[in-house]
Amino acid sequence: MRTLTIIAAMGAASSLCGVAAAAPDAPAAAALAAKAEACIQSAAPAVAAQPGSLVVGVDFLVDDLCASDVEHYDTYQNSARLIEQLRNAAATPAMNYGLVATGASPEVLKSVEADAQAQVDKLTIDPQTGELIEPPDFHPSQNFNIYLMSANAAAMTTKPGSESNARFKAVAARALLAARTPPAH
Repeated sequence: MRTLTIIAAMGAASSLCGVAAAAPDAPAAAALAAKAEACIQSAAPAVAAQPGSLVVGVDFLVDDLCASDVEHYDTYQNSARLIEQLRNAAATPAMNYGLVATGASPEVLKSVEADAQAQVDKLTIDPQTGELIEPPDFHPSQNFNIYLMSANAAAMTTKPGSESNARFKAVAARALLAARTPPAH
């Protein structure tokens, strides 16, 4: 398995949703959010017709019935965040990552920085699933791992899934309340 796929999975597990998306393609993120919200809205009347608390209904909509759409949005946000963190790390001079201690020449340091930025620029995000796409010509140097470690360290400092979870649970609660409210005569 490729290194970035592992790092992206780790980022997803630690959930990078706590920061606003700096998505490479904001319309794709908006489309994934709209798809998740549409799933919740369309399923809400059937869920509202069942006995049970509002909390159980909200959880069922977000965590079960529409989980795939919610997950695609979360994955997109995580991938976008990882790419942004990699861009930030690649823009930081390599000497800040300890390569000077290895005795690397200034030419090598500049080469590592240029390679890191070029490799990050090759990464894209699947607009349907949110998964990180590594093209066939993605071949970072060994030193690129320094940037990956930096991005992963930043990813590990964020809160688990709170932003999107709260967003979609609020949509579900509103939809269920609307479905349970009798029409005015």
